[in-house]
Amino acid sequence: MLISNDPRLRAALVTKMFESMRGFHALAALATVVLVWLRWSSENRMLLLAWLALMLFAYVLHGVNGLLFRRLGARAAKRCFSMYVAVHLVVSIGWGSVAWLMVGPGEYWPLLAVSALLFCVIAISLNQVAYAAPLFAVGTALTALPIIVRLAVEAKGRPEEIMVAVLAACAAGALIHTGFRHYRGHIADLQVRDSLEEAKAELTRERERLQNAEARVRLGETHDTLTETLSYAGFTQTLRERLARGTPTTLACVNIDGFTGINDAFGMYVGDLVLRCVADRLGEVAGDRNLIGRVSADEFLVLSPEGLTESEQIALPKRLVQRVAEPVLLPDASVTLAVSVGAVSAYNSAMEPKEFIESAILAMRAAKAEPGSCYRWYQPSLRDQARGSLSLRLALARALEREELELYYQPKIHLRSGDVVGAEALLRWNSRQLGWVSPAQFIPVAESSGLIVPIGDWVIEQAAAAVSRLGDGMPLHVAINVSLQQFSTGKLEERLADAVSRYRVAPEQLHVEITESIYMSNPAAVGRILRGIREMGLAVALDDFGSGFSSLSYLQHMSVDYIKLDRAFIAGIPSDHRQAAIVQSVLALARALSMPVVAEGIEHERQWRWLAQANCALGQGYYFARPMPEATFRQWLRSYRPAAVS
Repeated sequence: MLISNDPRLRAALVTKMFESMRGFHALAALATVVLVWLRWSSENRMLLLAWLALMLFAYVLHGVNGLLFRRLGARAAKRCFSMYVAVHLVVSIGWGSVAWLMVGPGEYWPLLAVSALLFCVIAISLNQVAYAAPLFAVGTALTALPIIVRLAVEAKGRPEEIMVAVLAACAAGALIHTGFRHYRGHIADLQVRDSLEEAKAELTRERERLQNAEARVRLGETHDTLTETLSYAGFTQTLRERLARGTPTTLACVNIDGFTGINDAFGMYVGDLVLRCVADRLGEVAGDRNLIGRVSADEFLVLSPEGLTESEQIALPKRLVQRVAEPVLLPDASVTLAVSVGAVSAYNSAMEPKEFIESAILAMRAAKAEPGSCYRWYQPSLRDQARGSLSLRLALARALEREELELYYQPKIHLRSGDVVGAEALLRWNSRQLGWVSPAQFIPVAESSGLIVPIGDWVIEQAAAAVSRLGDGMPLHVAINVSLQQFSTGKLEERLADAVSRYRVAPEQLHVEITESIYMSNPAAVGRILRGIREMGLAVALDDFGSGFSSLSYLQHMSVDYIKLDRAFIAGIPSDHRQAAIVQSVLALARALSMPVVAEGIEHERQWRWLAQANCALGQGYYFARPMPEATFRQWLRSYRPAAVS
């Protein structure tokens, strides 16, 4: 190869070579004319003219070749370089022949002058032809070799002239060496240039990537990529602009109830499909997707379109509920969504967007507390309730540390014999700041805030400890209530097993009570945990039976040992014949399933006697004893005298 094997380097070297030759061939052609004029003689004029014609033609070809390359560019590089090689070799031979054609025998000094001129021509061409060093070496040899041979012939054995021939050979070698050194330098320069260009291109690509990433980030700050709606930041800006115009505006907060259950049952892919479907429906109602904002996994904000009448704005939340609650058709199923919508209206720019959004969220939470799909309008009292709930939550978070919580115990009585068989542990809170707080107030707050989990763990510990202290030869059990969140942690079995082991109580002395709603939240998972609890030896009770939506149809599938009949069924017996008939039916079903029944809320002797005669096994209520602290319960046990039903 007369040039690099690397295609990129070869193309760059050829380009550089042709660029460096502009004007050189015209100068070389002029040199041939001057040389012929200086050595002109009548004896060899035909030979000189022929040589001149050949050299001029070669240099014309060089010029045309260079012009062709500059016009066609890299796609003609190979063809142009091949032509250049052929012409250059012819020119090199032509210059080498000068030492024999233009200097006669015995003309030693003219020979030296011509030789010096030819070496100058070689040296001048070095800057151009060194981009193809092998070609330069061959061309130099073709030009220098005839000169060296002629110098050696004319020396005729004289040492000085022989030394001149040797020096000429050394000069030719030095030029060839210099050509290769320049060639390597050119390659190094081109490689550095390529590296710099590559680095520059990489920097450009990186800058473009950063710009694209910044654009995506900016888009992500204002838009939700999943639903193609506005993000919280983008929606807040839109709302701020709307409020600044003073346009009557209705804002709705839409929450998909039970969305986590959809993800768990069908997977996140289906959950994403549902979210996109909900966003589409909200966009249909609002008329513009840029009026929809997704603010959390299952919550959207919807801004009313401008120009709506007051009646149309009032109808907006109802339309949202009706449209979103329609069944969602999935590839393998149909899902009916339950939605809670909170709405608030503003007719001036005095309200800040954040306050406006918070008001809609408060109304949505109020709607969420009601069963089924519904909507609620914001009322100032909701904010007061929220502040009260927050104060209650903060106080409850410190209740465990301050030892403000306590377990009260309500006895369970065998209705026939009157014997005490156990007790239900009920949580009570005597706050230093708030005084006695009803469980109906603080239990929902504990469940919504997640505090029910550490509180539930504390109840398990205290109940197990109480069982160990209450033993004293009496085979009593203590029943505790557990929450859905305790099942969700997956650690309920472990907590119960640790408590039984730590306080060395018999497993059958610790009972667990659950509600129907806990079981129905996830029958498979909850049922699996309940089976594990029963395998440990603990008994499981279904609390408030009949108050939930599962009722009798699911009772045969539940892994429970006995049921507790809700106090609502006990209140009217025996005078309310309809309630009495329901209770008798439940007792008959329980006997068929071999499940004892505990009647809750017994407050009168007639209720006790009727239930005992109806073969209800156990009961509890104010008729026997109110819930009491452990110390009081121990005293009550010592003083209690059973009364049997004949």
